[in-house]
Amino acid sequence: MNDTALENAQQRLAHARQMMETIHRQIEASKASLARVEAEAMMLQQFIATWYELAGIQPPNDVEQREPIEPHEIKSVRPKNPPREKVAEEAVRIIRAHGAPMQRKPLFDALAERGVVIQGKDPEMVLSTMLWRESDQIVRLPPHGYWPKDTPYKPAYYDPDLEEIFGSAAKEPEGRVEATDTDDSDVDLPTH
Repeated sequence: MNDTALENAQQRLAHARQMMETIHRQIEASKASLARVEAEAMMLQQFIATWYELAGIQPPNDVEQREPIEPHEIKSVRPKNPPREKVAEEAVRIIRAHGAPMQRKPLFDALAERGVVIQGKDPEMVLSTMLWRESDQIVRLPPHGYWPKDTPYKPAYYDPDLEEIFGSAAKEPEGRVEATDTDDSDVDLPTH
């Protein structure tokens, strides 16, 4: 049974979270622009003061009375992701309902539709890293996609009881790059 109101609310929530992420990125870009303009203004203010001093000319009153320009301090607000355990639990529920392994992008979108929004420099990579770190719940079966760790999947020759022998599941996050917990930046993994 579909509940249109719930579906609409979930879609609106996912959209609101996407908008929040966009606005956070715009704020960060604006902070960088502000810092550049402030640095230029400080440099120009110093140049003007030095020019008057070297020229031996008394600066006009309006130049003297202006307050020195100080860099504006803005605290950065990092969006917080849900705990990776909860993300993995919800991902497993979605995959089980789907009935087949899911690739990262469709799984990412399905999570967002359920209100589980992952943020960061590369949100899909952050999701991949979260799922990789929750290897007790979920595995990635190349090229099929993500799958519950405790459930066999014959097309990929995956059996959790025989995984040590056959090794069907991937041993690293998708793309061989891991997003860190602290800043969601990308860190290259060593090759084996």
